[in-house]
Amino acid sequence: MHYITKIKLTNVVILLSLYVYLGSSKECIAQLFEDTDFRGTDIYPVLAPDAAFCQLICSKHASCMFFTFTTKEWSQISNRFFCYLKYSSNGSPVSSNALLAVTSGYSLSTCEDVTPTCAYLYVGLDFISNDYYNTSMNNYNACQQACAADSFCQYFSYVTTSHQCYRKYSMLVSSPAEIYVLPDVISGFSLRDCGGSILDCEQQLSEADFGGTVVASVYAPDAKYCQLICSHHPMCQFFTFFPRTWGTASERFVCYLRNSKTGNPTQVTKTPGMISGYSFTSCDLSHSKYDITCFCLVSGIIGVI
Repeated sequence: MHYITKIKLTNVVILLSLYVYLGSSKECIAQLFEDTDFRGTDIYPVLAPDAAFCQLICSKHASCMFFTFTTKEWSQISNRFFCYLKYSSNGSPVSSNALLAVTSGYSLSTCEDVTPTCAYLYVGLDFISNDYYNTSMNNYNACQQACAADSFCQYFSYVTTSHQCYRKYSMLVSSPAEIYVLPDVISGFSLRDCGGSILDCEQQLSEADFGGTVVASVYAPDAKYCQLICSHHPMCQFFTFFPRTWGTASERFVCYLRNSKTGNPTQVTKTPGMISGYSFTSCDLSHSKYDITCFCLVSGIIGVI
């Protein structure tokens, strides 16, 4: 279930659709359905090591309502480990058909008490390509911790025979470009998205410009909403927002999503009127002190329908 918020900027009406962490009135279905294909409108396919992680990707995607995953037993080798993100007009599959070697399920974004599993380690799977750093490490646990400590690392592969740890990063989505079955490799994802990161949670907003690589620019009604968008974007680590009081009219309400190799701004420039902050990815959102709201009532800007 997603909330529709009407935002009025002068004479322009914008509709924002955003899945939220807090659940909704739609029924929560956490079950995975083996040998079942869910039909619907495809968003796009990504690679995932198993159906549980495919469900996690779907749960984090703003438009995904359900999915179908092709397992390692799928007849076409080139199409194994594909995670097809899908949606429909009513949130349910158009049809459900029996099909061997696929697993389907629903987004967990509407669930209040179910936390998507990160399925931390995948023995015998190699996440191919997108390497940006490799080093020798004693074991896969050390490799996993090194990835968690590196804000740029999204996933990793550890070769047990050579003790090499490969940290990986994808520009488009935080999932592997290729997945191969190899017996001497252990792969996994950063613990940052699982609440296991050792990185600090930084909630405070600053009146400054955070320098870094721009991964996207979108419109937002205020800085908190910009921060929420950043927290949902797989590549965003911090952001800079131009509020409605900003001097240049054409730049007002623009939210710049940014990142860097260190996870911190490349430069912080104190700029009155400009607002910057960090993604909530490293925060434990189960604690009430992190005010993750879906919308804010700002006089003259937002009306909720």
